[in-house]
Amino acid sequence: MGIQVHGGCRMEIADLKIMDCSNTGIYIGMPISQNTWGYEINVHNVRCSIDLQTAHAAGSVGLHDEQNTDSFVSQAVIIGYETGVASESSSLDFFQGHVWNVLAHGPLEQNFFRNGWGDSCRQCYADAPALEIFS
Repeated sequence: MGIQVHGGCRMEIADLKIMDCSNTGIYIGMPISQNTWGYEINVHNVRCSIDLQTAHAAGSVGLHDEQNTDSFVSQAVIIGYETGVASESSSLDFFQGHVWNVLAHGPLEQNFFRNGWGDSCRQCYADAPALEIFS
């Protein structure tokens, strides 16, 4: 795991390159023992990537936001995870996010997974190479 934030409020994660964390690049959430939410944890200009020759771990997520609200993710590049961005929170604004992988990583199962409410995505996109078919 690259970065874990538990119980944060009014926090910036910015200008980072997180390399070769095969399970999770960034996790934002709360400890299981607490029944509260974080808020205003903003992520800007971040790149989470796995080596281009390495397969991702099963269930891996580039950026996982859970139990956090009223936050902003901008200019994030996520490379090589099974799920690029997972939002299980509320009122998250994603702007200019790019999720991608290469064949060596394994399949990109979900680009942007949202299981919260009130989220928005603007100018976000994902791409992965098509499987080559030989005859």
